[in-house]
Amino acid sequence: MNSLTITLSLPAKELSPNYSAWTHGKKMAKARQKKLAEEEAWAATKEAIGRRNNPMWEKASLQATFYFATNRGRDMDNANASLKKHQDGIAMAGLVTNDKVITPLPPVMLIDKDRPRVEITITKGGTV
Repeated sequence: MNSLTITLSLPAKELSPNYSAWTHGKKMAKARQKKLAEEEAWAATKEAIGRRNNPMWEKASLQATFYFATNRGRDMDNANASLKKHQDGIAMAGLVTNDKVITPLPPVMLIDKDRPRVEITITKGGTV
C-alpha cells in the first residue's frame, strides 16, 4: 500500500485559521470541532487501513480535494490549514509516525452541490 484515500466532512468554520474563538466567544465550540475532526479522520483512516499492519510511514504527502456546495472564492492556504486536526487523526491512526512527516500539497477546489466533502489522499514518500 503506497497511498490511501479517505473521505471526510468539510472542515467546520471553527477550524479555519481566520476564525477567532475569542472574537466569536465560542472557545468550547472550537475545541469541540477540533476533537470531532481528529476523531473523524482517525476512524476513516483506521477503516481504510483495515486489518493490515499499521504502515507507520516515515514521510507522506497529503493531497486534499475539497468539494463545496457553492462556487465562491476560497483561500487555498486556509483550506489546507483547516485540515491540521485531521492530520493529527491520521497520525493517531498509525498511518504515519506523526503529523510532522506529512507534506500538504496545494489543494484542489471543486463544486458538488449534492455532496460537499473533502477527499484526502495520503501517499507514501514526500519531502519533509
